Amino acid sequence: MTRSPRSAAARRARENAAAFAEREAKLLTLAEKFFALEADSPAAKLEADIKAQEKKLAALREKLASARVETQQHLAAPVAEMKTLKVSTDEIAARLGLTRSEVNALLRAAAAKADTESEGE
Repeated sequence: MTRSPRSAAARRARENAAAFAEREAKLLTLAEKFFALEADSPAAKLEADIKAQEKKLAALREKLASARVETQQHLAAPVAEMKTLKVSTDEIAARLGLTRSEVNALLRAAAAKADTESEGE
């Protein structure tokens, strides 16, 4: 008994489809394994740690910026007092180990602070 060409073609199509499905299932399993290994790799863990540390560092940089402003305001008061005692900017700079521009910046900060305090009253 001979099979019809149609039934042979259908059988081959089913076999090919089954082989294709089996191959796709294996490929899917291998891809899942790949991504699981990649996610659990030491490099991925280090990258996650680096991202966490970078976030902490950014927060610290923000705190540093505000701390510098606060520090400058605190340092400005003694410099302004020296200036009220008729000490020159050059002498203040020499006594404190600062540049003239740093002394001038502190004097401007003291003046700005005094202006804001007088406006608040």
